[in-house]
Amino acid sequence: MYILDDNEIMKRLIVFYNHKKNGDLVYNALKELELKGTVPDYERMIRFVEDTWKDSKKRNYYRTQDAAFIYAYISKELSYLSGEIIRTDMFEEIMLYISFIGFLFYKEDFERDLYISKIKINDSSFGDCRFTSGHLDAYELTEYDIDQYNYSKELVLPRLCFLNNRFDYPVITKKTDSGEKLIRAVTPFTICSIEDYITKSLGDVLVLGCGLGYYTYQISMKKTVKSVTIVEKDKNIIDLFENAILPQFKNAKKINIINADPFDYINKLEDAKYRHCFVDIWDDDNDIESYFKMKALCKRFKKTKFFFYLEENFLIRIREQVFAEVMKEGNSVFEGSLPKMELAKPWGDDMPYSKMYLQKVYDKIKINNPPSLISYCEPKYILQYINKAKL
Repeated sequence: MYILDDNEIMKRLIVFYNHKKNGDLVYNALKELELKGTVPDYERMIRFVEDTWKDSKKRNYYRTQDAAFIYAYISKELSYLSGEIIRTDMFEEIMLYISFIGFLFYKEDFERDLYISKIKINDSSFGDCRFTSGHLDAYELTEYDIDQYNYSKELVLPRLCFLNNRFDYPVITKKTDSGEKLIRAVTPFTICSIEDYITKSLGDVLVLGCGLGYYTYQISMKKTVKSVTIVEKDKNIIDLFENAILPQFKNAKKINIINADPFDYINKLEDAKYRHCFVDIWDDDNDIESYFKMKALCKRFKKTKFFFYLEENFLIRIREQVFAEVMKEGNSVFEGSLPKMELAKPWGDDMPYSKMYLQKVYDKIKINNPPSLISYCEPKYILQYINKAKL
């Protein structure tokens, strides 16, 4: 990594850090708010929204009443943060951006989904795995899609929504020593975040990770998809899927299931056997090591196209490490002229693939001017460096 000793670059580093610090404060608070599963007082909130919406229309703030509802709720719940934000006007700005990408959905929007409408939840168990239901209460805050990175403001924004009525959805849980653990669920987030991959899938398709079979069901309904091969290492999940879910699939004959470790399977797989491969072997976007390990194994493929589910969220997490390294190098170059910063802890030796890839990214970083600083810390450019890395 190289950073030019230039005063304009130093100033841009400080601005960049302040933007990120502000954004992180709001992002983390919203995640906590979502995890609480709180439900606003709808009648009181809608009156507040109507007044807010009328006022905002005069100032051309909002596109829809949905945005006004999201804004009214989150700005009220997070008002305590306004004093912690480095620039007070930025709190309002962040709230507006989040509300612009927020929605108030009708539950019917999701109940019409092919999978949700056809797959019946029959509470059943196989081994330590259970097929059952979860739910969102009316007006419970949740996410409907992957996080959005706002390139103009250098902010990570969650895409939030409410549903107008209770929404029940299928889940798989697994017994652990600490209780039942959620393995997979078909929520509004699942439905929206997988839609683009479904559209792109063609021919013979490989699916790494079985879960509830949402992606598998949707692509099996496409005439342009010839076959679907699922690779799953957990035999209990396979048994549950084959007995409780697969019999409800209209085109079940298209689907073949292999009980194997996805990493071993990919390592032995010949190129072009499948046209597309959908990878969903991680519990959430914190499993960065599995993401990098699979990326490394897939580099040799020239003809099979891989879709890495949640990749955008992984890149945002990886950005934390890149940003921290840039700031550390900046402190060295500018000899402590930067403000004291709280940075992400470097990954440990238990993440060898992650560290290997990141080192390749760091080797590419040469900051000669303020714009180059921004590009190296943006998710889309980080992905380019990861894909080009020679291992």
